[in-house]
Amino acid sequence: MFHAEVRLIARNLADIEPLGEAAFAFASALRGNGQIVGDFSGSQLGRRIRLLCIVPEECALERRFDDKEVADTFEKFAALCSGRVSFVVTGEVLHTPPPCLCRRRAHLHLLTNLLDDSSPLACGRCRRPVPFYRLQQLDRPLRERILAWKRSYQSCDELWMACGVGEDWSYRQLAQLNSPLSEEGREICTEIEKALDLPVLYFLMRYRGRSPATERNRKCPACGGEWLLPVPEGCFDFRCEPCRLLSKLAP
Repeated sequence: MFHAEVRLIARNLADIEPLGEAAFAFASALRGNGQIVGDFSGSQLGRRIRLLCIVPEECALERRFDDKEVADTFEKFAALCSGRVSFVVTGEVLHTPPPCLCRRRAHLHLLTNLLDDSSPLACGRCRRPVPFYRLQQLDRPLRERILAWKRSYQSCDELWMACGVGEDWSYRQLAQLNSPLSEEGREICTEIEKALDLPVLYFLMRYRGRSPATERNRKCPACGGEWLLPVPEGCFDFRCEPCRLLSKLAP
């Protein structure tokens, strides 16, 4: 991922406030399209305004990736500017994965964690995140639902990692098949699969295990079938293709 800036100049000081509002609406639309990830912020110096953000790849802010909402908000935003709006990549974010650039994908994974700002959809082949703007078949309502699920998942993961109030409850949300969080995630996987005509697997977190032997012998929680992989695939030790589930051995 990369740090980037959107740089612009207001026509006059009276336009600063409406331009700032339009800029933030534009940034929100970009985030919904996956062109920026995580939080963004703005700064002002005189008539100059900068939006600071993180993008999945250097070309993410190119206009060819805009969906209708991004294009509409950009028009309103650019109309208040004096001159051209500049998009500048300022450097690579350290220790972040590059996006998936596979031409063909066998399947996708839906997973995230507390510290992950990238897309919650990952390629089953290279296991790298796939930005929304590279999945044009996903409409805005579905993308917003995915992002809402991601925020809920990260909130549960934060409670779990804090090891305090809500720890047991949050672990059940992350690890149990029938938790509201997991049920919502699996429904989203089904919707994505319909839109892309591509299998989408849901990751069930696993931390609490009785013993190594018991862990390796556990069955798929949905169908009760065998799902231990002969060889781990990245962080995944279990996969049930019919049930669209992934998991790992408890440490």
